[in-house]
Amino acid sequence: MKKIFLMIVVVAVLFAGCGNDSEVKPGNDIVINPIESEGSEIQQEETDYAEGESPDEYVKTGSDVFLIENPFCDLYYPAKWQDSVKVTANETGDTVCFYGLVNGKEVPLFEIVFNVDGDIPLGTITNENGNVYVAMNDKFSLWPEDLTEDETMVLSSMSEDMNVVVSKLVYESGMELDG
Repeated sequence: MKKIFLMIVVVAVLFAGCGNDSEVKPGNDIVINPIESEGSEIQQEETDYAEGESPDEYVKTGSDVFLIENPFCDLYYPAKWQDSVKVTANETGDTVCFYGLVNGKEVPLFEIVFNVDGDIPLGTITNENGNVYVAMNDKFSLWPEDLTEDETMVLSSMSEDMNVVVSKLVYESGMELDG
């Protein structure tokens, strides 16, 4: 089951958002701001996409996301999870950690890393400081074994939505994908 999920994650990563001049307060939670698109609603179902729509199309057509400011670039994550996710960064901002919050548990989902090696290379963005290497670390293997089936389903959906992060990196920041 874990191998299948990891394969889905790796394939899904090929789809995500960075901007500019963002600030993260070192050692604290990242600044998170809601972003709402006109004419769109937050979808409450397990999938975020309209029938026949890919994660890629979901991002391009005005999905509801929230902004996560970072010194390297802005990141975006689906707004439907805003109350169920904790996003933090290390002091330099080169590691952005996403945690799912389910039934009082804080479960690591994934990390987006900048200018450091990661498990899954994503690509390169260019900002005012030059080229920035972007990668992802999957944290599925760190999930507690005592998760219920419902908790696992919610966390899996939250992990899948890293596709939105990656797609926004491509469409908002012009990230060039590796490979």
